[in-house]
Amino acid sequence: MKKRVNYVLCLFAVAVLLLVPKQVKAAYYKSGSDIQMNAPEISLGNVYYRETYTDDMKKFYRFKTGNLDGVYLISFRTAIEGGQGGSARAAAYSTLTVMDGYTNKVAGIDGKNGRMSIFEEYSLNDKKALMLDAVIVASNLNKNADYYIQFGAYDGLKSWNYNKVSSICVEFVPFRVASGFAMAENSNGDLTFTWNNIEKYNSYNSLASFDKFIIKAYANGNEKNIAEGNGGVNCLIVKGNNSTLRGFGYPENTVNFELFCGQTYYSYFNSRASFTKMYSTGNILFTSPLTRSSEHVVNGIKYRIRKNGSNGCGEVEAVGTDQTFNSGNLHIPESVVIKGYNFSVTSIADDAFAGNKSITTVTIGKNVKKIGSRAFSGCSSLKKVSIKSKNLKKVGKKAFFTTNKKGKVKVPSSKLTGYKRLLKGKITKGIKIMK
Repeated sequence: MKKRVNYVLCLFAVAVLLLVPKQVKAAYYKSGSDIQMNAPEISLGNVYYRETYTDDMKKFYRFKTGNLDGVYLISFRTAIEGGQGGSARAAAYSTLTVMDGYTNKVAGIDGKNGRMSIFEEYSLNDKKALMLDAVIVASNLNKNADYYIQFGAYDGLKSWNYNKVSSICVEFVPFRVASGFAMAENSNGDLTFTWNNIEKYNSYNSLASFDKFIIKAYANGNEKNIAEGNGGVNCLIVKGNNSTLRGFGYPENTVNFELFCGQTYYSYFNSRASFTKMYSTGNILFTSPLTRSSEHVVNGIKYRIRKNGSNGCGEVEAVGTDQTFNSGNLHIPESVVIKGYNFSVTSIADDAFAGNKSITTVTIGKNVKKIGSRAFSGCSSLKKVSIKSKNLKKVGKKAFFTTNKKGKVKVPSSKLTGYKRLLKGKITKGIKIMK
């Protein structure tokens, strides 16, 4: 038996030398424990092996996590002497489970179900061996904590009892997902996504960040990948007429988005055994629905939808400014484009710009029919108002009260008389109304 065991160990070592692209590490024998809490500790980065003839020998091993952000890459290999081809090839498999101290499973594989195992045959001195390689990634583990590995190898039928040599290597791989995932909804309906890569931290690949990214879209209980690409990218524009977006009812419906960063990991023993894991950045972004009463910002001015514009006949009212508005000149246009749809600006809401002391001039577009109460009340720096609309029907109480007394209001010449009556008692005394 000793001679046979020595032969298998030699066979295993030579096969590893032929396969592994890295510098081969020394292998340490460790038989493991039948009891989880008695599991011997294995050090990160070292290779450990055990030999057995019997199936179902699931032994426990223990490793300790550190205090850095990253994942734990567990490479697992079994060499089965004589287990080549035919029914042996189809029946052989391996299993591995990672558990915490409370026996909760945190990661694992079951090669019997055909997942993530690479089967290869090798010939040495006219004798055959079957190699089973697998790799798993354990993420979101607690820092500075003990975790337990239980693994077993099976040649397929207990009656065969082929000699098996199993090896394991646990490696720590620093990793961080992207941060600062953000989205801007452009007026033409396009969506601009940005994020920050963590350069020079994820040292596992040449990108020094992550292999790939995926942006998933969610709506109405459905999900689809809306974009994916190389991990070195940190900005992406998705067109508003994207078929997936339209299929989710964008822009009328809310669509949620989530960024995933992907990393492909390779077994220490065989680069053909690989596993790609996607990591969510953790924050969900969502679009503002293009529905009645929803608010949207265009050029620093906030607008509320009064009539849906998907049919080209939409209407909005100006309701104020946001933090991006930094001009003294306020221009209420004839129309605005929101998410690719055109909306006429037909009104200015009550109190819309009240108390804004930075506004010095106001231009009111041709489609405005109503100016709300106190819309510009308290705009003490406002000296000039130009009303372009010939369809103004209503001006609310105190719409232009406490504006600059030396100011003036300019109106279309054909509306001078009528607008003087309309504005009477609603502007600060002393302000001139002229054509």
